[in-house]
Formats: sequence, structure tokens, C-alpha cells
Amino acid sequence: VQVELTGLEPSTSYTVRAEGYTIGDTYDVGSGEVRGFSTDADTNVLLSSLSVDVSRICKFARWEVSMRADDGPFDASPAGCQDLPSLSGASCTLLALPCDTLFEVQVRQICANEGANSPASTKLVASTARGSKCDVPSSKPRNVSGHAVSTESFHLSWEPGNANDCMFLSWKVLATRQYYDGSGTHNILQPEEVEGCTSLVD
Repeated sequence: VQVELTGLEPSTSYTVRAEGYTIGDTYDVGSGEVRGFSTDADTNVLLSSLSVDVSRICKFARWEVSMRADDGPFDASPAGCQDLPSLSGASCTLLALPCDTLFEVQVRQICANEGANSPASTKLVASTARGSKCDVPSSKPRNVSGHAVSTESFHLSWEPGNANDCMFLSWKVLATRQYYDGSGTHNILQPEEVEGCTSLVD
């Protein structure tokens, strides 16, 4: 590459830096540097050795999104951000993440010529929402007790466990009936709601 610089000061040393630019789906990361000297008689300098390292000019291939959670290794192909071949389509949605989790994300540009790959971006620290999947269930009821009221009824009582993330709606009482069928075999039926113990919203 040859260029001629004009309007320079006589007998002055200059450091010249050049950067190459391209259009379309490429961008420049290359540069070159050369020194030139002017003379008293001529204030123009011809630079014949000015060059740019073409191997460092990126031919865009794709975006690479990497993420990690809990200080683990970075995953360079997280779900939802695996195939990003558009230079202008610089966005994606990470999928299948655990709820209520802190994670780090970084992005870099991958080139067809690997030597021109960009460095990774500054890490973005974010978190997913808590959501119902992360709710801590209430603990089991405590001190369940009861006594017979008559030959056909039984009084039942209990104390609530720890509510945790439970938004209480109602209690549900299930009973498993066991009976003797005359052959010496006890049959246990599936649990079912008990008459008199429904709609327990208090």
C-alpha cells in the first residue's frame, strides 16, 4: 500500500498509524505502523511499506454467547443462544435456566479466520426470577390426633406446619378405609376425602 502525506513540517519525525476498514459483514481489527521523515526541500513523504495485517481482519461467522452459574465453567453453547450467524441479529434468549439463580454471561465475535476472533465482552451478571418452581413447600402438619365421637364419627385435629412459601387455600383430609372381607384378607382402598372434612378454609 502506498500513500503520500502532504502539508508536513520540514525536518520533523512522524509516527504514522493506519487501520484498514471493510464493509458488509466484516470489520477491522488490524493496523500497521511505519516511520517517515520529511526534508527541507520537500514536505511530502511517500510511505511505501505501510501495511495492515489482513489475518486480523475478521470475516464474521457467528456470535458466541457463554454463560455460567454458581462459579462453574462457562458453557459456550447455552440453550437458546447456540446458532447466531447474523451480524445484525445481536440478541438471543437463554432458555432452560434454573429459577432464582445468579449467573454470568459474556459475548464474543467468532470469525472464519480464528486469529481475528474478538475478546470476550465484559461479563453481565444477572439472575432468573424466583417463580413457583423455587417455592419452598410447607412442612407437614404436626400433632395429628383424634377420638371417636360415636360409632359413625371421629373427631380429628392437628396443628399447621411451617408455611414457608405456601399461600394457604384450604386443608384436605384423606382417609384410607380398611375392612375385613370375611376371608381373612384386609383390603386397603385408595385415599379419599372424608365426609364432614371438606371445605376446610379456616
